[in-house]
Amino acid sequence: MKKKISVLKIFILMIILLFSMIACEGPMGPMGPMGPMGPQGEQGQQGEQGQQGEKGEDGNHGNDGAIGSILSIGENGNWFINDVDTGIKAQGDEGIQGSHGNTPHIGENGNWWIGNTDTGLWAGTGIKLVIIEKPTKLSYYTGQGFNSAGLVVRVYDGELQSENVTGYSFFFNGQQFSNGSNIATAEHGEKIITLTLASLSVNFKINVIDTVNVSNLTEWNSVLTNIRGGGNNAKLTINITGNITGITPLTAAPTSSTGFGTVTNTTITLTGNGTLNTSNANGHMFRLGSGQTLIIDSSNLTLNGRRNGENGHTADNNTSVVHVQSGANFQLKNGTISGNKSTQMGAVYIIGSFTMSGGNIINNNTGVDIYSGGNFMMTGGKVSENTSTANGSGVYVTGSNSTFTMQGGEISWNTTTGGGGGVHVTSSSTFTMTGGIIKGNTAGNNGGGVFVSLSTFIKTGGIIYGDNTSEENRNMSGVIDNTGTGNTIHYLQNNTSPNNIRYFIDDTLDENDNVSNTDNFPLEIGETKGFWTRVN
Repeated sequence: MKKKISVLKIFILMIILLFSMIACEGPMGPMGPMGPMGPQGEQGQQGEQGQQGEKGEDGNHGNDGAIGSILSIGENGNWFINDVDTGIKAQGDEGIQGSHGNTPHIGENGNWWIGNTDTGLWAGTGIKLVIIEKPTKLSYYTGQGFNSAGLVVRVYDGELQSENVTGYSFFFNGQQFSNGSNIATAEHGEKIITLTLASLSVNFKINVIDTVNVSNLTEWNSVLTNIRGGGNNAKLTINITGNITGITPLTAAPTSSTGFGTVTNTTITLTGNGTLNTSNANGHMFRLGSGQTLIIDSSNLTLNGRRNGENGHTADNNTSVVHVQSGANFQLKNGTISGNKSTQMGAVYIIGSFTMSGGNIINNNTGVDIYSGGNFMMTGGKVSENTSTANGSGVYVTGSNSTFTMQGGEISWNTTTGGGGGVHVTSSSTFTMTGGIIKGNTAGNNGGGVFVSLSTFIKTGGIIYGDNTSEENRNMSGVIDNTGTGNTIHYLQNNTSPNNIRYFIDDTLDENDNVSNTDNFPLEIGETKGFWTRVN
């Protein structure tokens, strides 16, 4: 407030001075020097906004701008600016081709299909026969009976469908057939089955397989399941492509859930390369029922039996590798059956029929047992190097109507502590030899080569080596009779007079040396007549 009063006083003094000068009417003196600027006063209040002025006139047009650059795509696919190649592609690299779209087509059932989807819309007009569900079984082994289970059929007219219909018929190549028939499955390949009802018909396909490859236990079990469940008349080749272990052994006749099941007129052929081994338990690898045939036909295929310490087994077997029941058939054309240790049965046990044309039955306790009317035909192959504490380490034949016919092959190097190192024939059975070789076998008792007791023996060919040959071929016996130790054949006379008299043959019987139990035998002990020498 003191500063404001001082300024006011100065201002009043200046006005008084001015009026005094005017009153004196004297000339104005020169202006004195400006005093120093006083301090700034307070800001006054803002005045009101004035009115907007009028719009000015438009300005002149500006000069034209410069011409812009020109962009283009050259023949090489690059961007060009004012005809200058930038080196930059105007289009990216070509992408991967997309999947083909689905093309509508008419399916086997006459409906429109898009891709793999049935639209349910019929492609034609009028009434048609429609397969709603195909049969469950569409894949067959050669010869298996047809099975329509699971088939659902309806009659269709536009959008109207009937209930499921029956009474239809099946045809293949114009020939009518029914469930269980193998008309359509007699040969392998894809087959078209025609289903007809009145004047309507519709087709579906089945596939017939004659060979399946098996490399492991899972595939093996799957094939067995399909054989058991596929019906009778199957003809299948199983081609082994590896070593299969853990096969479940059979201890009883096959059932609907074991082995080849109960199907009949069924033939299974094993080929390929590898080995078959059972799990660590007693039992047969194969047990064939009536109407079943097993053929082994590969030189590189081996069926291993059960022996303690081999192939993962911790005990010996008490039965055979292959058991052939009455009415069943086993054929060994090539391949090997080996390593079975059993004091109960041979590696092959025959009540039915066994034909051996090749292969080997080797390194078992007993090679082949024929029992109770079974028959064994040998035309080739070898039964060799089997070792037993029972009679007949090579081939053992026993029981009424049991027969062994040897037309070829070789029985050699088998050893037993009992009788009949090569062949033991007993209990009203029959051994007929028309060819082949029996050599190098050893018996701890009688009959190093052949032992025949109360049975029929007929030889019209082949060779049975005796004492008068090289040691490597000689059939040896541990019993010394009158003329030596060879004891090639020790024969206990059949139930004719005289009864229970023993005879033997030491010398080799060649191809043309024929003997039988109807020969004229010597009457005196130690006497030799023909090939026979009387023992007692």
